[in-house]
Amino acid sequence: MGFLDEVKAAAIDLKDTVEGSLSSTNAARDVERMYRDLGMLTFLQDTGRAIDVADRERLLNGLKAAEAAGSIAAFTLVTGPPPPPPAARGPTVTD
Repeated sequence: MGFLDEVKAAAIDLKDTVEGSLSSTNAARDVERMYRDLGMLTFLQDTGRAIDVADRERLLNGLKAAEAAGSIAAFTLVTGPPPPPPAARGPTVTD
Protein backbone atom coordinates (compact mmCIF):
# COMPACT_ATOMS: atom_id res chain seq x y z
CA MET A 1 0.00 0.00 0.00
CA GLY A 2 1.46 3.33 -1.03
CA PHE A 3 1.62 6.50 0.99
CA LEU A 4 -1.34 8.07 -0.80
CA ASP A 5 -3.43 4.95 -0.21
CA GLU A 6 -2.68 5.17 3.51
CA VAL A 7 -3.62 8.87 3.57
CA LYS A 8 -6.85 8.11 1.72
CA ALA A 9 -7.72 5.28 4.15
CA ALA A 10 -7.02 7.55 7.15
CA ALA A 11 -9.21 10.28 5.64
CA ILE A 12 -12.05 7.81 5.09
CA ASP A 13 -11.75 6.59 8.70
CA LEU A 14 -11.85 10.17 9.96
CA LYS A 15 -14.88 10.94 7.79
CA ASP A 16 -16.71 7.88 9.11
CA THR A 17 -15.89 8.82 12.71
CA VAL A 18 -17.12 12.39 12.26
CA GLU A 19 -20.30 11.26 10.51
CA GLY A 20 -21.02 8.74 13.28
CA SER A 21 -20.47 11.38 15.94
CA LEU A 22 -22.74 13.87 14.16
CA SER A 23 -25.38 11.21 13.69
CA SER A 24 -25.47 10.32 17.39
CA THR A 25 -25.51 14.00 18.36
CA ASN A 26 -28.42 14.66 16.00
CA ALA A 27 -30.29 11.63 17.34
CA ALA A 28 -29.84 12.82 20.94
CA ARG A 29 -31.01 16.31 19.97
CA ASP A 30 -34.07 14.88 18.21
CA VAL A 31 -34.95 12.75 21.26
CA GLU A 32 -34.73 15.81 23.54
CA ARG A 33 -36.97 17.78 21.19
CA MET A 34 -39.53 14.98 21.07
CA TYR A 35 -39.51 14.72 24.89
CA ARG A 36 -40.02 18.47 25.17
CA ASP A 37 -42.88 18.53 22.67
CA LEU A 38 -44.57 15.51 24.24
CA GLY A 39 -44.31 17.18 27.64
CA MET A 40 -45.84 20.35 26.24
CA LEU A 41 -48.74 18.41 24.73
CA THR A 42 -49.27 16.58 28.02
CA PHE A 43 -49.34 19.89 29.91
CA LEU A 44 -51.84 21.35 27.45
CA GLN A 45 -54.04 18.28 27.68
CA ASP A 46 -53.84 18.14 31.50
CA THR A 47 -54.85 21.80 31.73
CA GLY A 48 -57.95 21.27 29.60
CA ARG A 49 -56.66 22.56 26.29
CA ALA A 50 -57.09 20.80 22.99
CA ILE A 51 -54.16 19.03 21.35
CA ASP A 52 -53.68 17.40 17.99
CA VAL A 53 -53.77 13.68 18.74
CA ALA A 54 -51.82 13.01 15.54
CA ASP A 55 -48.92 15.08 16.92
CA ARG A 56 -48.96 13.05 20.14
CA GLU A 57 -48.92 9.76 18.22
CA ARG A 58 -46.11 11.02 15.95
CA LEU A 59 -44.00 11.92 18.99
CA LEU A 60 -44.69 8.63 20.76
CA ASN A 61 -43.82 6.67 17.62
CA GLY A 62 -40.63 8.69 17.19
CA LEU A 63 -39.57 8.03 20.78
CA LYS A 64 -40.37 4.32 20.45
CA ALA A 65 -38.24 4.17 17.30
CA ALA A 66 -35.40 6.03 19.04
CA GLU A 67 -35.58 3.61 21.95
CA ALA A 68 -35.49 0.61 19.62
CA ALA A 69 -32.45 2.12 17.85
CA GLY A 70 -30.68 2.61 21.17
CA SER A 71 -30.75 6.41 20.93
CA ILE A 72 -32.26 6.86 24.38
CA ALA A 73 -29.50 6.46 26.93
CA ALA A 74 -31.53 6.46 30.12
CA PHE A 75 -34.97 7.15 31.44
CA THR A 76 -34.13 9.55 34.23
CA LEU A 77 -35.65 12.85 35.20
CA VAL A 78 -33.54 15.90 34.53
CA THR A 79 -35.47 17.89 37.09
CA GLY A 80 -36.46 16.63 40.47
CA PRO A 81 -37.41 17.74 43.92
CA PRO A 82 -34.80 19.77 45.78
CA PRO A 83 -32.65 17.89 48.25
CA PRO A 84 -33.86 17.87 51.84
CA PRO A 85 -32.47 20.56 54.12
CA PRO A 86 -29.55 19.57 56.31
CA ALA A 87 -30.44 18.06 59.66
CA ALA A 88 -30.75 20.58 62.45
CA ARG A 89 -27.89 20.47 64.93
CA GLY A 90 -28.58 20.63 68.59
CA PRO A 91 -26.69 22.87 70.96
CA THR A 92 -23.12 21.86 71.59
CA VAL A 93 -21.77 21.44 75.07
CA THR A 94 -18.50 23.14 75.87
CA ASP A 95 -16.45 22.89 79.00
